[in-house]
Amino acid sequence: MSTWNSEREYLAPFNDLGIIVCTSDTPKHSGALNCSYQAVSSYAGIAKAFEIGCERICKTRTDQRFYLPDLFAYLEDILDAFPLRIQTLQKERLIAISYTTLSSRLYHVCDMFLYGNANDVLRYFPGKVDDRDWEPIQWINNIEYSKLRAGEVWFTSNYIESLGYELKWTLEDSAYYMRELFLILDTAMIDLYWAKYTDSEYGERLYNDNSFENQRVMNFFAWLSDYQTHNA
Repeated sequence: MSTWNSEREYLAPFNDLGIIVCTSDTPKHSGALNCSYQAVSSYAGIAKAFEIGCERICKTRTDQRFYLPDLFAYLEDILDAFPLRIQTLQKERLIAISYTTLSSRLYHVCDMFLYGNANDVLRYFPGKVDDRDWEPIQWINNIEYSKLRAGEVWFTSNYIESLGYELKWTLEDSAYYMRELFLILDTAMIDLYWAKYTDSEYGERLYNDNSFENQRVMNFFAWLSDYQTHNA
């Protein structure tokens, strides 16, 4: 578990359970949508898991729970069924969920839940902070918003570039990396519960009111259809 040095007085119960706890100083710049906080805290936990020899890493949040029995065996089966089909520095596909994965925004992959090879997950969250001075973000359209590299786009775009690719900042280019580097599962497929914004058990479902319902959420069916259409 990765948290902040300011939280150390609350960590005794976690230590008693044998949980490895990593703490960090909070970054000076929060970054757009607080992505610098996630960059620092995620890196600390992932780097520790990598250091102790973990071959697989699942990055998630302490305020989320997922209930699917044998989840990780299931994820391994999914990885076996969909191996990488392009030459890349990436070891295996990265599994993300549909919750905030949007096909209408560029390189907008959900950063709350990420599963894959330890090397790839560490590359995805390398601790790179967003130290830009931000004014309130003015919405223009999905493309221009994506170019700001705010939130999810910060991590995905930097990750793709770290593999040696040059981003074209088009919907076609974004879709290419989505289908070739990632594997998007429906949030419901891992039985995730997250009560941050709503007490609804199924708050991520499109029939509920959420801020992404008109943003073309990428679910497993949409990902699979695109994968099959561009079958290499």
